[in-house]
Amino acid sequence: MNGFFVTGASGVVGSALVPILLQHYDGNIYLLLRAENDVHLQQRLAELIDYWQITLPEDAQRLIPCRGDMTQARLGMAENSYSEVAQQCRSIIHCGGVVRMNLSVREARQAALFPAQEIVALGQKMHAAGGLKKIDYISTVGVIGKLHRPLTECFVEEKRTFHNTYEQAKAETEDYLASQMLNLPITIHRPSMVVGDSHSGKNINFQVFYHLCEFLSGKRTFGLLPDLADAVLDIVPSDYVAAVIAWSAGQTALAGLILHECSGTSLALKVVDLERDLFNYRYFSQGRRLFGHRNLHLPVPVFNVLIKIASLFVPQREAKVLKTLPHFLEYLRDPQVFEDQQTSRLLAGESIYKPAPLDYLPVVLEYYQKNKRA
Repeated sequence: MNGFFVTGASGVVGSALVPILLQHYDGNIYLLLRAENDVHLQQRLAELIDYWQITLPEDAQRLIPCRGDMTQARLGMAENSYSEVAQQCRSIIHCGGVVRMNLSVREARQAALFPAQEIVALGQKMHAAGGLKKIDYISTVGVIGKLHRPLTECFVEEKRTFHNTYEQAKAETEDYLASQMLNLPITIHRPSMVVGDSHSGKNINFQVFYHLCEFLSGKRTFGLLPDLADAVLDIVPSDYVAAVIAWSAGQTALAGLILHECSGTSLALKVVDLERDLFNYRYFSQGRRLFGHRNLHLPVPVFNVLIKIASLFVPQREAKVLKTLPHFLEYLRDPQVFEDQQTSRLLAGESIYKPAPLDYLPVVLEYYQKNKRA
């Protein structure tokens, strides 16, 4: 009865987390996976085992797939599976989520708040039986919304607006979890922009950072870019995020705390440095540019007008890409500072190393270049 229940195992963070749990903890790991039927469920598990390069049968046997859907009651699990998880697991790690910025508020809540409520219900069932050790919930630094202040490792209590419904729903979910912390041992994690493994660049799927790189290279905008002055990006490798979460899962003293897995102020990546480095990669240096092999930086209002006009005269696929740029611009224009002093202090003496972005950026971009599907 010392198993883990993990959602989002097929996502960027969850896929980096499971191998660490296998290595550092005993017991089975129950994985919530979407699947059409039991055959499809086993296929999905086999694909993940292959991705994780698990070769020892005893390790593979510890991975128990559970067919379900986070957006449904009881996490979409059959009653017998739900009961088995409640009886056999002591720890819950909720990595699952839908990272989409254009959902309606209702859809965003269904993808973030409702699953968290179901996770709490499962935790309460474990707790009543005396078996719950910890719930670790993966949130986002985006919960600060458009507040112009550093995000500390505390709950955000000010009224604020958000860049998108994803941030809003995550913020509402944190508020809900705060109300449950008196009765349940919950730790909240706020990763910044998660990229691939810091050693290999390996990543199960490419999310926001990689789309930003496509944008900042100029290959999607004909070499036209907005002048973003001193904009910075806070990125963090998936293996570091996973290592902190796995460590936290075994630390009951961390219940009630918020941890930040981020680069922090001193290591945040300057956008101008990233744009410069992108030209070292053949994939990013390709594409049509109006001014040869260089980009032209324009005032943001001028850039927005030109891109809007350009979207009227390009193929539908390219027009769709251009229409997503305002979402990226909002992130880049708002100065966002994330502090991780508490997390760093708690990790002091632990064998968890946070590398500097410029040290792992080459392998991250090289992996993307080799594995990007056109």
